[in-house]
Amino acid sequence: MLEASAGERKTVIFVIALLMLGLGLSWIKNNLPQVSARIIHFDDRDNMPASHTPHALHTNQKCAISINEATIEELTSLPGVGSVIARRIVEYRQKHGPFQSFDALLSVKGIGREKLRRIRPYIRFTDFDSTGIM
Repeated sequence: MLEASAGERKTVIFVIALLMLGLGLSWIKNNLPQVSARIIHFDDRDNMPASHTPHALHTNQKCAISINEATIEELTSLPGVGSVIARRIVEYRQKHGPFQSFDALLSVKGIGREKLRRIRPYIRFTDFDSTGIM
C-alpha cells in the first residue's frame, strides 16, 4: 500500500475540493435560467419620464420585465404585485397564451385599472416595444 504523509493527504484533499467546486460552479452556470433575456435595463434613469418613476418600495427598479416570459419571482418585483397575483399572471398566460396588450392584463383577477397604471411603466411584451405596439 502507498503511505502518504499528512501534508500529501491535505494536498490531495485540497485538489479534490477545488475540482468539486469547479464542477459545481460549472453546473450552476449551465443550469440556471438566463434572466438577462427577459429583462431590459434602462440606460439612463435620469432621462426617464416622471410618469415612469418607481413607487414605494420599488425605488431601485431600473428595468422593464417581459410580461410574457417573466417568472413569478420577477413579477413580484412589480409595484403592488405579490406572489398571489404573480402566480395568477403566469397561470393565465399558460392557459390563454401570451398577453397581446396592456388591457389583456385586466383579465387577471386582482389587476384593475389602478394596478395596471402602476405596473405599466415596468412591463414590456416579448414581440412588442414598451408601449405594447409593434
